[in-house]
Amino acid sequence: MSVQLYPIVVFKILPTNRLNNDLPDDVQSEIISQPKISNQLVSPYSRTQNDYYQGIFSSGTYLIQNLFQLREVLFPRELHFSIGIGTVDTPINPIMAVNIKGTAMRFAESGLDKHLKLGPYLSINGFSKPLDKILLPSIEILWSSTLRWNFNRIKILNGLLKNQSELEIAHEIEISKRAVYKNITQAKLKAWAELSFRVEDNISAILKKYRKS
Repeated sequence: MSVQLYPIVVFKILPTNRLNNDLPDDVQSEIISQPKISNQLVSPYSRTQNDYYQGIFSSGTYLIQNLFQLREVLFPRELHFSIGIGTVDTPINPIMAVNIKGTAMRFAESGLDKHLKLGPYLSINGFSKPLDKILLPSIEILWSSTLRWNFNRIKILNGLLKNQSELEIAHEIEISKRAVYKNITQAKLKAWAELSFRVEDNISAILKKYRKS
C-alpha cells in the first residue's frame, strides 16, 4: 500500500535587537507570499494563531533553498525553522496552508517547540532512519555556522542556488567579483549549495519510493 508523505515547514520570526522598528504582521505576510517564495510550495505559507508560519511542499525540491530565500527577504530578522515529514490527513489548500492535520504537522510543530529556547535553529524530523542518521543531522549542525551571516553572504548563496555565475552575482548585489569569491571561499558557499541540493534530492527520492511502495 502506497503512503503519501509531504514535507511541512514551520518557522517563527524571532525578535532581534538589530532593528528599531519591525515590520507589521500584514507586511511580513505580504513579503512571505511573494511568488519567488510561494510558488515553490504546494500550499503556500500561512500565519497561524500561534504566531508562526506553516507551508507544505510536494517533494524535497526547493525545500532547503526556500529557507535561505526566506532569510534573505526577512533579513536581518532571525528565523527559527522546523521541517516535519509525514502524512497530511486533511485536504491540501493550494491558496494557503490552513487547518493542517497529520504526522507531518505534528513532527514540524514538535521540532519548533523543542528548540525555540535555543535560538535560530533548523530541525528536521519524521523521516527514514538512514537519512535521519546521515544527512539530516549534518545539515542541522552545519546550519549553526550560517546564523551570523551578513546579507551579502546570504544573497551570494542564493545566487549560487540559482546557478548564477560569480560575475552575475557581483552585478546583482553591486559588489566586486573579488568580494564574491572571498565570501564563497570563507563560508564554503559552494559546498553549502551542493549540500542543499543533495538533501533535497535525497528527500525527493525517498518520498517517491514511499509513494510507489
